[in-house]
Amino acid sequence: MSINLQAVEEFLEQVLAEIGEISLEIERYVEQLLAAREFARGFFKLSTTPNDRPKTSLDELDQVERHLNKRAAFLDWLGIRVYEPERVNDKVIWHLRRNPSDKLTNILTIGVYEGHAFVIKNISKLANTYACVH
Repeated sequence: MSINLQAVEEFLEQVLAEIGEISLEIERYVEQLLAAREFARGFFKLSTTPNDRPKTSLDELDQVERHLNKRAAFLDWLGIRVYEPERVNDKVIWHLRRNPSDKLTNILTIGVYEGHAFVIKNISKLANTYACVH
């Protein structure tokens, strides 16, 4: 049995490259978690982060945007868009529950499901069916 060393080396290089990409993704994730913790401490005016974190309702997102955009130039303002899924028969329909001003270009899109929120990077990859309530 012969082994193609060049193929093995190429494979190992590819694996190392993928490990490097995963490592970068983990670093970004940890940075996002730390930023989220700092945001929560500032928004809820806490000196430390408690184990039982306060919850923010969708009705409070205007306040969250104001807190995030405090002392920021208008071009840097962040708007929050919210989608919520609903199962109808065998399909999932994503309802647009909140849409920020058309004047904002820096948009964070989140999904809300059973009391949990998650970032949506690309709604078209997540869902095929949309329903807008606006």
